[in-house]
Amino acid sequence: MMGVINVPSYVVSCYAEQHKLQRTEAVSHFDELVKFLKVCASTQERCAPSEQLDRTWHVFLQFTREYRAFCVSSFGRMIDHDPSPREKNIEAYLRTRQIAEEKYGILDSVFWPVGAVGATCCGSPSTLAAA
Repeated sequence: MMGVINVPSYVVSCYAEQHKLQRTEAVSHFDELVKFLKVCASTQERCAPSEQLDRTWHVFLQFTREYRAFCVSSFGRMIDHDPSPREKNIEAYLRTRQIAEEKYGILDSVFWPVGAVGATCCGSPSTLAAA
């Protein structure tokens, strides 16, 4: 278990309570979310999470100050949340998963389902336009 670096304990506890999880399970959800956010920060292309990762991301986003502080301290910038049609995210999810697999090896299929079935309607926009 990675240990959720820089994510405030009370954010993880709130997530655990909202989703009726043991704390150790909630920590593993945030560990996977951090992998996703690291992938987002490492590419200029659009990234998209799985449904499970997106649920965790949505809770973190509710803690606006904490999420901003985490992103700035971890990546030097915000990782924006960008809802869009699921169809737009299928290719982005597949690419995001491929990058994560290259970076982290075998991925947990609960958080990183194989194939287009994993795509959701949220993502992190491409930074190419800003570059």
